Formats: sequence, structure tokens, C-alpha cells
Amino acid sequence: MVLNKAFEPPDLAVATLAGVVTSSDQADIIEWVRESIHGVGPVRLLILLELFGGWQPPDSFDDARMWLRDDEGVSKMAFVGAWAWKRTVLTFLAQPLRGIPIEYFNSESAARRWLEGLPATAKKVMST
Repeated sequence: MVLNKAFEPPDLAVATLAGVVTSSDQADIIEWVRESIHGVGPVRLLILLELFGGWQPPDSFDDARMWLRDDEGVSKMAFVGAWAWKRTVLTFLAQPLRGIPIEYFNSESAARRWLEGLPATAKKVMST
């Protein structure tokens, strides 16, 4: 479920997800990110996973509304959540095959620092 979506100028889109994320939730977030890109140009994306329970498989994996392509204007993507979800999240996103930088963190402050181009001060889980 999508708990919250917020845009922080100049270019940071922040969404909070909880529980099991459905195809509808995923499409909602993708549409919102695309609207943000249309409004301001390339964005950085921060996804906060609270009490995350995984994804319900999308109705159609080849539906373009369900996925952001590397050339759509997301410059960096950071996820914050429990360590137990790291491999599942990064596998779901096809990292490290994606062309944009995607990292997984255990703290929001570390993720925000990385998105700003600063060294993350908290422990970061490297994409594998």
C-alpha cells in the first residue's frame, strides 16, 4: 500500500510503501514519478519501506505503465528498509542490470546523503 507521496524541491520524489505492494500501488507510484519528471525534469527517487511485505506480482510484467525505464528521467534511486528485504527489492528492480544507480540502505539519513552525492554515514548495503 502507498502510505505517502511527497515531492521535495528541487528534484526529490519520496514515497512510503507498507505491507504488500499491489500492481495498482506500483502503477500509482510510477505515474506520480512520471508526472514529477514532466514537471521538473530528472528526479531522484527515495522509497521508504515500512512494515514492507513484498510485492503482489504485477498483472502483466510487460505493461509499460508498471516500470520505469532507465531513460525516463530518474537519476538515482534509493530504498530504505529492513535488511531482510534487500535481495528481494534489488532483484525485483533488476539491479545491477539497470543503468541508473540504485542502492539499499538501513537508514533514511544515509539514503538522503547518498542521493545528494555525499558519503553515506550509516552502513549501506551494496547492490549485488
